[in-house]
Amino acid sequence: MTEQHSRLYLPPRTNKRTYTERLTGHLKSNQLPQTPTALFNTLKAPRSLDHIHDFRQSLALPSNTNDNKNRGTSIPYLKLEKNTQQPSTTSPSSTTSLHTSIFICFICHTWVCISSSTRRHTCTAADYVTHHYHVKESWTRSEEYQCCGCGDHIEISYHDAILSTALLSDLSSTRALTRSPLTSTEQATAKPTMLSTVETCQRYIRDLLNNTRRDINSENLNFRQRVGLDDATLRLMGLIGFSYRDGFLKAPGDIDNNRLCMIHEELAVYLASLTCTKEQSVEMAETDYPLADSMILDDFFGRRDDTENVPFINDSGLVDLCGDLGVTSSATDELILWAYRKMTLERPDELQKLLQTLENIAAIKGGDLLQKCMAVDRSTENAIISKEVADKAYQYFGAQNDIDDETIIAAHRYKKQDFPRGKSIHDEKLRVIGDSRKSEMILQYLESESADLGGQYRNSYHQMGRARNSPVGLTNIGNTCYLNSILQYYYTLIPFRNTIINMNDYVEDEDNDDWRDKHLGGILIDRKEVKRAKKFMDLLQNIFIQLEHTSDYAITPELELAKMTLLNAKNESMIDNSGSNSDGAKTGVPSKENFAAVRDKSKMDSDNVGNSSFSTAIEKQSSSYSGISTSDQASGNSDMAVTDAYDTKKAQANRIDQRSPHVDSTSAKQTDDMNTMMLGKQQDVTECMDNVMYLVEAALKSNHTEETTQAKNLIRDLFYGKSRQILSYKDNNTFKDVQKVKEEDFSHVIVDATSGRTLYDGLDEHYFAEKVENFQGGQEATREVTVQRFPPILQIQIQRAQFDRSTCQVYKSNAFIQFDKTIYLDRYLDSTFHALAPRREKVATLRSHLAQCQQDIKNQSIKVDSIASETVKLPVPWVLEKAISVLDGSESKCPGPNPVDLMDVIDQLKKEAVSAEATMKASINQMNMYETKIKDEYSDLTDCAYQLHAVFMHKGEANYGHYWLYILDQKTDCWWKFNDSLVTKVKENEIFKDTSGTQSNPYLLVYIKNELVDSLAAVSRTDA
Repeated sequence: MTEQHSRLYLPPRTNKRTYTERLTGHLKSNQLPQTPTALFNTLKAPRSLDHIHDFRQSLALPSNTNDNKNRGTSIPYLKLEKNTQQPSTTSPSSTTSLHTSIFICFICHTWVCISSSTRRHTCTAADYVTHHYHVKESWTRSEEYQCCGCGDHIEISYHDAILSTALLSDLSSTRALTRSPLTSTEQATAKPTMLSTVETCQRYIRDLLNNTRRDINSENLNFRQRVGLDDATLRLMGLIGFSYRDGFLKAPGDIDNNRLCMIHEELAVYLASLTCTKEQSVEMAETDYPLADSMILDDFFGRRDDTENVPFINDSGLVDLCGDLGVTSSATDELILWAYRKMTLERPDELQKLLQTLENIAAIKGGDLLQKCMAVDRSTENAIISKEVADKAYQYFGAQNDIDDETIIAAHRYKKQDFPRGKSIHDEKLRVIGDSRKSEMILQYLESESADLGGQYRNSYHQMGRARNSPVGLTNIGNTCYLNSILQYYYTLIPFRNTIINMNDYVEDEDNDDWRDKHLGGILIDRKEVKRAKKFMDLLQNIFIQLEHTSDYAITPELELAKMTLLNAKNESMIDNSGSNSDGAKTGVPSKENFAAVRDKSKMDSDNVGNSSFSTAIEKQSSSYSGISTSDQASGNSDMAVTDAYDTKKAQANRIDQRSPHVDSTSAKQTDDMNTMMLGKQQDVTECMDNVMYLVEAALKSNHTEETTQAKNLIRDLFYGKSRQILSYKDNNTFKDVQKVKEEDFSHVIVDATSGRTLYDGLDEHYFAEKVENFQGGQEATREVTVQRFPPILQIQIQRAQFDRSTCQVYKSNAFIQFDKTIYLDRYLDSTFHALAPRREKVATLRSHLAQCQQDIKNQSIKVDSIASETVKLPVPWVLEKAISVLDGSESKCPGPNPVDLMDVIDQLKKEAVSAEATMKASINQMNMYETKIKDEYSDLTDCAYQLHAVFMHKGEANYGHYWLYILDQKTDCWWKFNDSLVTKVKENEIFKDTSGTQSNPYLLVYIKNELVDSLAAVSRTDA
């Protein structure tokens, strides 16, 4: 009698359970908040798969829940850790208090470990129908979710099957499931079956786990009848750990228990799953593996049955629409409405899209509740423009719907200039956009545009309900956004404002016969210069008085005020004499012979400091026109020593125009000399501030007028501090330690814009010891700066204008610099200099470790060219994951290499991806650790506190852009945004948000001494 086999050819298995949610119905972005059932659907059917997971609770891998129903006892506990290739053997009780269980998919054998902070716990937060899970963290192979209501969190980690589908298919294609009764007695010719192969291999695994290692003779009759020797079994035995040599399968020396446990269970699950395709039964049946859906939903995700347990409506459109709200199509109307309300609060910018989604859901499902909600939100009070109407408005301006408010307003202005007769249409289209996105900026702009500057404009002001003491805007009169920002900033400084408004009590009387010339920063101020400065103060007084009393939304600065603010004396004279602008007007290149630099050089020469390299180098910490006094505290040639302390490379870099990114260039037609100056000449905030401070100081009375003594006045009192520059080195001749000290006044502190750094990092670099390269006067030269007195108003410039030596081009650095609302400057004080020396040394060591971590992370990224013609860095793990997904998708489409080789490539790439991500995560953790240690080193020093007052913003590149200003109303803790004629309140997170990847960045930060805030700053016009 011959043996008969039931050949088993397994087609791709489909999920036979009743599960009608289509793959396309899952969330389009894992970043959307989700209800428990929606999160479960995302887990069950990720968009990268062609099937729906059929999760069963693991038999061999126990959970740490209180009612553990797992029955396996012979295989050690397995917990799948985030971002690891192999699971950990550590018991959960020793590492975490989370409730944890492990599940395996009956179809693809993917492993999933789910942990939750609570068990069978529905959301208890007020006004929460159910949990609302947000993605807290996401890695390549794991995610962490947290409910925004009660704080419960879930961790989900994944591990691919060790036995590939191709391997199991090859085994089953050459073996019957079991032997029939007709062949069971014919042992001599018996051939292996799937049951015998799996059971025997499982026995081999158990022997290895029990430390029984023995080689297997492939010619052994029992082995040939129960397993057989072919390509598929060799691959299987190789995965277990055996190696084939000389007719024997050699037992492994070292084993991985976790890996063997997983292979053991994958074989059992595969065998049990085969019972679904054959009438034959085996000892391990599918029913032995309980379905995990209810356990995951109820025990771990905290589902409420009464919210998403209604009959499913089989409409694919409804599935997609509900997914956009983070719910499933089985959600009740109450849950859909609740999710919609939550989403509108969390994503107010998407209000129109969300309402349209709700409207479409109501059209499919019907129901009074949803219809009533729609009617309310579509009412006049909460009117929302339809998406189609809004899209047409954007198309009218040739813009995408993600364009920012400033740019769309600029597009409206261009339309109005090019087609003035269509103003009403332009306004209507922009109003549609403003209404659709609820933009206060756009609507205020239209309000100001729709009326003249007379009574109608003022009526609209009051009709809008603006508070009488709210700040007002300044009209841009020709690329003067930086001027407007400066004027608004100075106006909020109470002593400055009061001095300007009451200028007659404070200015010089240069017509008095006893009046004598005076010096400011080495510049001789004569009667003519005082008259010019007083003229400027008179213009400034006029604009301040208007800001104080106007009832308009915005006022217009006089052209003469703009001219004197933007131009120094030399450039002003050139324009007056030539009648036209220089070549810079056409090219947009600023003159480098600015007045501040001229005054710097004059002072340097008068003090006989040394050559120009030192003069240039110390601009890093000195004011643009501050005076410098020296106090050499060691013998030797002080001038030469300090001069040589600064390497040539830094000096040359600093000679490059170090001003901020230039702004608002245009090639518009110019009609007069003033327009030529305004539209072509490039200026920036710090240049304008230099000019304003100089002119005000020149006009004010001074306490000292002697040539050798620096004048004392409002400007010096508010904006100037005093620092000591310390140069230490070992003398080449005497080999003695030498220290040179220079004292100087400063009105600005400049920090470099470098990616991945904080404001404290920049200040540390500015003040703390740094090596001096190429120092000719000695060895081991270092430079450091201490502060004897910080000014009441501290101005910190973030140096974004950088020089690319390879291209000899100036470019703008868009690096994000993290800064705080309150900063503490104790560590930089001269009084703490010696006491904090050990801490500085420790921080220097920590910074070197931090720099190495940052370099390691950088090395784990790949530079690629983006579609925006920019070079971007992509993490290696991400690149590998993308490569894996491409290969997975191409397996059935590409003719070669053969599928087995391709699977090996994919498996290897997966290992590399997990390894690379683990390495990068370790580097990131180390980097965070060093950052925390550096921060904590000075956390106890809080006496010298400064509060943030103003943030100057720049959007654009090095040769063009736009300025605006944020100012904090200290009394109400409310932030105001001054954008030319538009003044609006904004949320605080807009000021401190990460600007990485954008061209909008802070350029100048203004802090005020904590105890002086109330007396120095006021945004409200009635508080001063």
